[in-house]
Amino acid sequence: GGMKALLLDKETTVIVSMVFSRSKVLEKDVFLFQRLDAERRGQMLHLKAVVFLRPTRENVEMLAKELREPMFGEYHLFFSNVLSNDSVRMLAQADEFELVKQIHECYGDFYALMPHAFTLSIPPNSTLTTPLADRTRDGLFALLLALKKKPAIRYQVSSHDAGRIAALLSQHIDQHQETLDFGPSCRQDDSPPLLLIIDRTEDPISPLLNQWTYQAMVHELLGIKNNLVELPQDLVAMPKGCQDSQSIVLSPISDEFYQQIMYSDFGSLHDSVLSKLEEFKKANPSMTKGANVSFKTIGEMQKFVEKYPQMHKMKDNVSKHVNLLQCLSKVVDRQNLMAVSELEQQLACVQDHKAALKQLLVMLG
Repeated sequence: GGMKALLLDKETTVIVSMVFSRSKVLEKDVFLFQRLDAERRGQMLHLKAVVFLRPTRENVEMLAKELREPMFGEYHLFFSNVLSNDSVRMLAQADEFELVKQIHECYGDFYALMPHAFTLSIPPNSTLTTPLADRTRDGLFALLLALKKKPAIRYQVSSHDAGRIAALLSQHIDQHQETLDFGPSCRQDDSPPLLLIIDRTEDPISPLLNQWTYQAMVHELLGIKNNLVELPQDLVAMPKGCQDSQSIVLSPISDEFYQQIMYSDFGSLHDSVLSKLEEFKKANPSMTKGANVSFKTIGEMQKFVEKYPQMHKMKDNVSKHVNLLQCLSKVVDRQNLMAVSELEQQLACVQDHKAALKQLLVMLG
């Protein structure tokens, strides 16, 4: 209990934001959010510091410095991965004022996109340097600890990177056997689960095909980074009073409606959003009484959202999905993606390349 400050590093700031909204954190009596590497403020000894960091050497050194010159009255330390004995010793020596009340490992050294998918936020097409290889190993190891699984590791033999990650992870598991002993209740009676490491470059076809399900279209045509979508200014008209709606949070964890439609195809999205708008009309008859409201096109949906700002307060926040649908429709029209996708399917699935080449030359004009 009591008033708290949340101390994070560069990565855990994003990791936490992807699973907890700021309002949810505020409900836990957290009144200050601060990066460990931020410029120091004055002492706030009335606050208890809840610290959640990656256990890197840099972070441990900064935390040790913080403990020697404390800003807060108490420190409760949580690390996203296994903390080395040397790091524990360094922190113990730095805690001269005995302000550290607890220290725990909370295995969350990865970015949870949704309940069944995560990323390590490594830039695409990156060369697997030693720091990136180590980061991948650490993220996978934390995932195994979070799931309480000790798997058999298999990898794509034709990929040097896949073999390297498999070797690094296997060695790391051997070095932390005690950490992976989850007790009798978690011991596997049958064969262990399989961790399969494959190289994305093995499949050259899929990335060349346009996707037509909601989440995949937003990711490919607009871009999703850490569940955040930036809407281009030229693609959507922002509703009045919503200056910050250029950035849209798109997470199945916090958006039940999105969870329902994220795998829907582009054709059925209109109907799903339409049903939500109709719900709003029925729930607010006095507001829309006498108005000639029609939802035949996405443009009409957009006008409705702009006319009724109350839409933004709806639990499902359908207005953001109307905005996204509007953006996607404009990109599909501008880039002639219906025709392009048809040609892609022909090239991928039909062996008549002569006809496909003719169709391509016609398209190119």
